[in-house]
Amino acid sequence: MLGIFNLKTIFLLTGGIILAAFLCFHYLIDKPRVLTPEEVPIAFWAWRNKTPKTDEVQKTFSATNAKTLFLHNGQFDIVNGAIQRIRPVLGIFPHSVETHVVYNGTRRFFGDWDRLSSDSIAETIANTYQDDLSRAYYDKTTLIGLQLDFDVPTRLLPMYAETLQKLRVLLPSGTKLSITGLATWIAARELEAVLTNVDFWIPQCYGTAVPMNINELIPISSPLKVGRIVAAARKLNKPFYAGLSAYGYAILYKKDGSLLEMRGDIEPASAIQNSSLELIDTRSFQNEGDAGEIQYVYRAKSDLVLDGLIIQTGEMIVFDVPSAASLMASANAVRENAGDMLLGICLFRLPTSEDSTSLTAADAASALLGVKTKVVTKVNLEYTHDGLLKLRMENQGSASTLLSADALVFDLSVPPGSVRGVSEMAGFDNYEMLCGRDGIEPLRECSVFRANVIRLKARSWKPNSIASIFLSLKSPLPASLPAKVITRVNDGRVERESLEIQIQTDEK
Repeated sequence: MLGIFNLKTIFLLTGGIILAAFLCFHYLIDKPRVLTPEEVPIAFWAWRNKTPKTDEVQKTFSATNAKTLFLHNGQFDIVNGAIQRIRPVLGIFPHSVETHVVYNGTRRFFGDWDRLSSDSIAETIANTYQDDLSRAYYDKTTLIGLQLDFDVPTRLLPMYAETLQKLRVLLPSGTKLSITGLATWIAARELEAVLTNVDFWIPQCYGTAVPMNINELIPISSPLKVGRIVAAARKLNKPFYAGLSAYGYAILYKKDGSLLEMRGDIEPASAIQNSSLELIDTRSFQNEGDAGEIQYVYRAKSDLVLDGLIIQTGEMIVFDVPSAASLMASANAVRENAGDMLLGICLFRLPTSEDSTSLTAADAASALLGVKTKVVTKVNLEYTHDGLLKLRMENQGSASTLLSADALVFDLSVPPGSVRGVSEMAGFDNYEMLCGRDGIEPLRECSVFRANVIRLKARSWKPNSIASIFLSLKSPLPASLPAKVITRVNDGRVERESLEIQIQTDEK
């Protein structure tokens, strides 16, 4: 009896070991190797009504090691009963980078989708692409493919697959055909037929839902969801880019908290600078320790117009603002879950000087290359020919600040009473004249005749930002002045810099 018991125990232990080994093996096989930033190519979507300037594209591509540009070039619509491309992008195609043109469609186009023939859709797309090939030739642009950003309902995926199949044979040999994909498609069995007809695809790992009420906390993107979408895309065994977001938006809500309007072109800093708006809340999305986007909630104290948006008293506007830290967390989620099918990360949108709602090139570069943003403040003091002292500051780092009244604080120490006044302030939001000795007594507001510290503040401080001010003097200054800079970075860090600034003389 004892021998039978021992034999049974051995069988149970052996079975347990085999099962544990199987589960461990299955986990290791299912879990891909974590990729390094250097192994993941970078691409960008450009999505404006004007083409980006070639020098701006080259600057961003150089900073991020990007290779590929997806250039939005119009929508398909139904015009007088026929399919036509509308709103083609204005300007010259950027050159020196590999480019794919991207087409999307209007609501009317998709509303008629199931009444249109796949032949007519495919022919119109192919003819449109042929026109863009001619345009690219004259602009000396390397156009290598087209992409369809068609958010068709899941039930119409079979027709989408048929359209892509017919489009493929109409395109010039060697053309790369790709699509973007909704996260909701991944669970659909029909998606496999769609992907069969393209070279690669880009699942959009963002924008899955819009907060319809001000109390709904829904980020544009979250690292947790990015990881899930990428892991699901990997299992489809089709080459793909992971589409990540680097843009923000503003949503206007009624007094009762329901959604009124969404805008993607309002500078977030314009709200904190408007005296008719009061900041009532700052919310940060956190996912398992990862940094998330930041939301700023404002209430209108009186009727106003903000960059063309009409806001009435009591209504609330919410700005969802990305950061380098939130993008870095999403990029990490891609590299941990994508595996060998990953072609790269594609970022929406390409940073440009005209786009104040997206991450800067410096922010994007730090995030995608997996390094923290750096605070580097360059300060120049220079006597002008008319005896004024010009102070000029520039953000030469890669860090952006939070949006707050004291996002950037600069304290310049001067001999007491040596400054008569200030003029021509640009880039700073306000200044204070202070008295006190650092570490001995707190600084307090005082008259300009006694002040020994000039405090300058900015509510927003992005990479490449520049601010300046002119000081009129009562008495000579020493050859150098000490200064301190406090920068409240949008990932929660508070960086402090101590400087000794040499005063230069204008030789002109």
